[in-house]
Amino acid sequence: MTVMITGAAGGLGRAFAMECAARGHDLLLTDLSADEIVALARQKNVTLISSPHHTFTTVRLLNLSTPIAHIMRRDVLTASPEDLLDQLRNKLAQQRTIPVLDEDGRVVGVVSRSDLINPVRHGVYLVDHNERSQTVDGLDEAELLGIVDHHRIADIQSAAPILFRNEIVGSTSTIIAGLYDEADIPVPPPIALSLIHISEPTRLLSISYAVFCLKKKNKHRNTHK
Repeated sequence: MTVMITGAAGGLGRAFAMECAARGHDLLLTDLSADEIVALARQKNVTLISSPHHTFTTVRLLNLSTPIAHIMRRDVLTASPEDLLDQLRNKLAQQRTIPVLDEDGRVVGVVSRSDLINPVRHGVYLVDHNERSQTVDGLDEAELLGIVDHHRIADIQSAAPILFRNEIVGSTSTIIAGLYDEADIPVPPPIALSLIHISEPTRLLSISYAVFCLKKKNKHRNTHK
C-alpha cells in the first residue's frame, strides 16, 4: 500500500509517516525535513518519494518538470525569412508563435501575434507617379518617405512630412540625376543604366542629356583637382 502524507515535517504528519514506514508501506511525502524517516524507509526497504516543499509548491513544480518531449508538437507551422507578415495572418490565427526557418531548416527567428499589432512598416518612395490608382498594392501598410515625380500633383496623402520633389521636366530620371548632382555624388553605373533604360523616346532623350551633363560636370571637377 502507498500512503501519501502532506506535511511530514513534524507533529502528527511526521509521526504517521514514521509509523507507516515501520509497517513497510510505500510513502509519498511533502514538506519532509526529517532524516530519520528516510533512514527508517531505507531500513525497511520502503519506496519513498519525498519533497522538501509544501504541497502546493510541489504540485506546481511537478507541472513545470514535465519533459518538453512529452508536450512539444512536431507538426508546427513555419515561415521563411522571405514571407510577408500579411501572408502569416492565417497561420498566426492557428498558432501563437511561428518559427522562421532558413533554407537549411535552421531556426533563425520567431514571429508572434504581437508582431501583427505593431508591425515594422517598410519605407516607400513613389517615383514617376503620385496617384493612388497607379501605386502598388499595400501602400497603406507602408511608410511613405518621399515622392519624386514630374507629373501633376494628385491624390496621395502622407501621415507625416515627406520629401516631395516635383519639377517640370521631360522625365523623372532627370530629377533623380539632378539629386545626385546636388549631393555631389557620382551616379553609380547600375543606377545610370536603369535611368537610361526607358523605352519612350522623349524620356530617353531627356535622360541621356542629363547623364551627359553629369559626365561633363564630373570631368570638369576631375580636371580642376
